[in-house]
Amino acid sequence: ISISIGVSGSGAITTATNTLTSTVSAFVETSTVESAAGIAIEAKDTSTITAEIDAFSLSVGLASLAAGLSAVDNLIDNDVSAYAAQANLTAGGAGDIEITASANPTIESSSFVGAVSIGIGGSTMIGESNTTIEGKVEAYVDGGSLTAEGDSVAISAGATSTADPTVEG
Repeated sequence: ISISIGVSGSGAITTATNTLTSTVSAFVETSTVESAAGIAIEAKDTSTITAEIDAFSLSVGLASLAAGLSAVDNLIDNDVSAYAAQANLTAGGAGDIEITASANPTIESSSFVGAVSIGIGGSTMIGESNTTIEGKVEAYVDGGSLTAEGDSVAISAGATSTADPTVEG
């Protein structure tokens, strides 16, 4: 905020940068597993970024200039894997073998920017929001054996990403 009888200038800048990177793994490797029931190997990621920033500039004077800048930059880059490698898995009785990897990352960001100039002059404002979701989700078997007599073997990988950036001014 700037107030003067003569020349007045005001500026406001706010920025936010959020980065999440991780590796989530669930696995059985070079082992033998025998279960009287089922066997489940599950890796799950539910990372969330929430960011809210505001910038407001007010300038009052005979000659007046106001500027506002608001910038948000968010990144989630996670690798999620579930696997059996060189492993022998046996599920007995009424048991399935399930190897599951899932990722549900979410980014929500809101940015408000404002600029008001009272007098001879002007105001300007810039708002920006960058949202990026990257990564890898995988479920697999690499060698070994899977036995679920009379039951099922399920290997699945899935991802659902949500990005909701908002810029107001």
